[in-house]
Amino acid sequence: MEKRICRKSWLPAVIAACLVMLLGTSLSFAQGQSKPWGKRGEGRKAELFKELNLTAEQEAKLAEHRKQNRTEAEQRFTVIKEAREKLREELDKPTSDMAVVQASANTIKQSQAQMVDHRIKSILQLKEVLTPEQFQKFQEKAKEKMKERGKKHGMMAPAQE
Repeated sequence: MEKRICRKSWLPAVIAACLVMLLGTSLSFAQGQSKPWGKRGEGRKAELFKELNLTAEQEAKLAEHRKQNRTEAEQRFTVIKEAREKLREELDKPTSDMAVVQASANTIKQSQAQMVDHRIKSILQLKEVLTPEQFQKFQEKAKEKMKERGKKHGMMAPAQE
C-alpha cells in the first residue's frame, strides 16, 4: 500500500516534466519545423534558463540532450504515423486482414511504450544536469504550464494534492 502512495505522488511530476521537455520536439515535428522551440519558444526557453540560473556547461549539456532526444522522437513519430496510416487503410477496406491489423497495432503499442521509456530517460538526464533545487523549480514551471495549457484548451486542471 505504501509503495502505491509513493508512486502516485511522483508519477504526475514525472509525466509533467516529460511532457514539457518533449512538447517542443513533438510540436515542431508535427508542424514540420526544424527547430523544436520556434521563434516564440526561444524566448521562453531563455527565460526558463535564466530563472533556473543555469551555467554555460548546463546549457550546453541540455542542448545536446535536446538534440539527441529530438532525433529519437522524430524517428518514433515517423514509425507511429506510418503504422497508424497502415492500420487506418486496412480498417477502411471492406474486408480487413486481421494479421495486418494486429501487426500495425503492435507496432503502435511498442513505439508508444518506447516513448514512455524515452520520456523517463529524458527526465533522468535532466536530473543529472540540474541541481535538486533547479529540478524542483523546473517541475513547478512544468506544472504551471500544464495548468495554463489545460485552461487554454478548455480542459480540466489536474487534481490538487
